[in-house]
Amino acid sequence: MIDFTPKDLEAQENKHSLPESSFDNEANKQWLADIENESIKVHKQQNKKAEQLEALLDIKDTMKISPSILRTPPPEDFVLQKITEAPSYDANNKDPFQIDARYCDLSEMDILKNSDILPHAMFSNLTKRPKNIEKYFNPKSILENNKTPWLHIKDIHKKWITGKGINIAIIDQALLIDHEEYKGKIKMYDEIDEVNTKATMHSAAVTSIAVGKNIGVAPDANIYYIGWIYAERNTKETYIKMDNIAEGIYKIIKKNKELDTKNKIRAISISYGITDTMQGYDICKKAIDEAEKQWIYVIYPDDKNFMGALRDPKDNPDVFESYFKALKNEPRLKALDKKNRERLETELIFVPMNSRTLASPTWNEDYTFDRYGGISRVMPYVAWIYALCCQIQPDITKEIFIDAVKKTAEVEEIEGMKFKMINPEELIKYLEKS
Repeated sequence: MIDFTPKDLEAQENKHSLPESSFDNEANKQWLADIENESIKVHKQQNKKAEQLEALLDIKDTMKISPSILRTPPPEDFVLQKITEAPSYDANNKDPFQIDARYCDLSEMDILKNSDILPHAMFSNLTKRPKNIEKYFNPKSILENNKTPWLHIKDIHKKWITGKGINIAIIDQALLIDHEEYKGKIKMYDEIDEVNTKATMHSAAVTSIAVGKNIGVAPDANIYYIGWIYAERNTKETYIKMDNIAEGIYKIIKKNKELDTKNKIRAISISYGITDTMQGYDICKKAIDEAEKQWIYVIYPDDKNFMGALRDPKDNPDVFESYFKALKNEPRLKALDKKNRERLETELIFVPMNSRTLASPTWNEDYTFDRYGGISRVMPYVAWIYALCCQIQPDITKEIFIDAVKKTAEVEEIEGMKFKMINPEELIKYLEKS
């Protein structure tokens, strides 16, 4: 395992930078040709307009204009799978992809027979729907109504608090850079370990939560993005490559030193668990500590401050009761021991997590409805709330932010425990006064 430091990164400049003469290089010409062929194949299946395809394929000019963009990952390809019998839904199974209809043709499915699973479905604008589905379930309405950053953040934007001028980094999978939700917001796109993959669902999701024009918490903030390979599979298990995360953090630290004082990177959002049981944890923790010495707040699932809150897609995403209602219906609360009950009351802040529409990696105008998201959806939400706070209070720190979030949280008592939910409007008001 390699202990990456900024000096190691210096030696890798040629590996990870794009030379000015890249498009005279035969390998890069072939790479562009491969993207063209792949994109044409995929989007013929989707029956998209020729003008859209031409816009996607014009990446050569984009890369000349933006030398900080290492490459433009091509869209994720797919083939619609015809489904006539829907799978059953098991409430005790926490797999969020049980009813995954994103790339499915359901036109011949018996909707009456399968209507009970529809409220649990994950779908997209590409999903071919059964006839008369609107009698039981309105996917088009759900897709449109959940293009929102939730909890009245749109009202904060009306006060010109949009994250303008704030830079935050993301370390995640290969990204569809030109999706309409966040096109133009990516100030740097680099990669680790020669990712060389197509865009992924995960990256488009977290980026649209961050700066999406409709979905994003801070739509005028900027992103410095590091793409990486999420995991490697050996003979026994899949494991996250902690040294890759560390290298990504050091790349951000190095880039941050090149920026002037007013344009420093304020936080890094990492939507992957980092725990001391993982191989390479010490390397990764060292990188996190180094970033925070540089006043870069590193936000990841195991920083033990934030937890995801569920919501029924039919309930109003701007109303706190929609999330507390879901908590009240959580059967596991009654079984919590004293230690976990105390932790819920004293440490954890709940943050919106599921039932949201997100950018899809299949095309620049495609969207997915994410019924049961994971904790990875929480991190970009928190990071870009922090971006809004940086706009209000430029000298804010991680510690001041977390303290302010707890002081302004919405509180509800459930099963004898006081649950705290992040309250963006009250948080901003508090920081404006202080």
